[in-house]
Amino acid sequence: MITHDYGFNMTLIQSSVLVIAKGFYHPHELSEQLQVDLTIANTATNLAEKTTS
Repeated sequence: MITHDYGFNMTLIQSSVLVIAKGFYHPHELSEQLQVDLTIANTATNLAEKTTS
């Protein structure tokens, strides 16, 4: 019997499926991914500004 320990790989695959399903990652639509990345960057900047003021 051959067994495989996928451990990290399965977690990575599950994580990829989750972020794609939630709309946070668009591996085949670069313009969509750019919009998501810009939104995330703006959110992070706004949160940082709120915590430092």
